[in-house]
Amino acid sequence: MPDNIFRITRALPRDAQLVAEFGAARFIETFRGTCTEEDLQLLIADFYNLAQVQRELEDPLDYFFLLWDGEELVAYSRLKSDTVPLGLSIQSAIELKRLYVIPAYHGRGAAAALMSHNEALAQQLEFRGMYLSVWEHNTRAKAFYRKMGFVDSGLQNPFPIGNTPQMDYWYVKDLSASRASPASCG
Repeated sequence: MPDNIFRITRALPRDAQLVAEFGAARFIETFRGTCTEEDLQLLIADFYNLAQVQRELEDPLDYFFLLWDGEELVAYSRLKSDTVPLGLSIQSAIELKRLYVIPAYHGRGAAAALMSHNEALAQQLEFRGMYLSVWEHNTRAKAFYRKMGFVDSGLQNPFPIGNTPQMDYWYVKDLSASRASPASCG
């Protein structure tokens, strides 16, 4: 059982700078050294610029959650209600687009707490499943998602970083089998 008692809040448009900086830092931690620095910086400029994050936070089909330990932001997630990719055998599903945790909190229950919160919201919104794309070389993340009940669909999701080819895999989870108590997700 984790020693930490985490607090989860929904990110609002006024949190765009915090979300952009936190997301960019976690992405760089994961992918630096797997592509050129130029490719990495171009992706960061595209995905984590303030205007882009602001638009995402204003989108009613986007759900960002911040996980705090006291006053320290230690993790965030992004759920997006979108079209399920072709080939996935899951219907009425929401995508977990991001689940980022600072390295000091790996293995301390932060990701599990945030995942439980995300699943409760998905069920509250009457989604029957969740899907995500995970990088082929992120063994820690793949193990965590399997532990949380996700299965590898066997389908690949090319995710190049600039000119550097990268491959993700689609993972899926059936939420209809285990109904969580909907939490307050505001």
